[in-house]
Amino acid sequence: MPEYRRKLQALDFSVNEEFTVRTKEPWPAGSVYAMAVLLAFTSAAGVSDHSPSLDRDQRDQNGDDYEQSPGLSRTSSPASAETARLEMVFDHLMEIFVATRGTRVIVKAALDAGAFRTTAYRHLITTATVANQFPLWSTSPTISQWYETLRTQCLEELLGDGTVKRSEADICAAAITCLEEVHDGAARLLESKKERLWQLKRDNKSLRYDFVWLMKWTTIVSQEFVALLHERNPAALVVLAQFIATCNLIEHQWYLERWVKNAMGAVRHLLGSSNANANANANAWVDKIAGRWLSRDLDTDLASPGLEGKY
Repeated sequence: MPEYRRKLQALDFSVNEEFTVRTKEPWPAGSVYAMAVLLAFTSAAGVSDHSPSLDRDQRDQNGDDYEQSPGLSRTSSPASAETARLEMVFDHLMEIFVATRGTRVIVKAALDAGAFRTTAYRHLITTATVANQFPLWSTSPTISQWYETLRTQCLEELLGDGTVKRSEADICAAAITCLEEVHDGAARLLESKKERLWQLKRDNKSLRYDFVWLMKWTTIVSQEFVALLHERNPAALVVLAQFIATCNLIEHQWYLERWVKNAMGAVRHLLGSSNANANANANAWVDKIAGRWLSRDLDTDLASPGLEGKY
């Protein structure tokens, strides 16, 4: 954690390509961007390998070097230590929802005054879409089809029977649609940033998917869905797995060190053994998500920001 803190303190937004874009018209939102970055980085810390809560002994078994967690005993069995670690990871995941959603409360007065209406980062506190912000490139059909499969086939298999489950299906379907819109917006934002830096005659090769933008999903997804996550609802956990996998588009960033692996491990843990009848289908869908989004064999597809004909 001290290393993580030092890196945060050393951030210099004045020479950052992202900050350059944010402080130029039509997006004069540099300070908002800086705040959003710090919020996203710090809330993500508990899930990354920079978290002091993750046990050194258990991680050393996997060949990694970590700090000892004060909450886990070195005398614990490997199985119980790993269970406790994964439970902590999930708790930290849920804390991200609290942190990002709290942003809206902090800046509510400014929002009511219209202070964020013209900034690209107003999504931190509103449900604004990107339709009027970015050029309308064609979204990749394969990306759209995948989200549609989650909304239909996946939810039908997991929640297809009963009135109560139908209500859960509607909540999860809305969360999937929200995630699809966030993914699409992140793709359009990336392309717009590249175009803007090209106009400024600046190098745009270092630009990547925006983690802060992807965090939008945790900010605007419904409270009913967050409640399902707290209940560890299998269908909601599958949707969470898709969000985690989508974050894999931001590769090799120091603030996300093994973030996806840790978070996905927590979801798999909560769903339990694939032999458990109640969660067998949910586990199967997590496997499909991992295969579709995390497989190295699919890098050429996943590296694209989801825009047809761009990469």
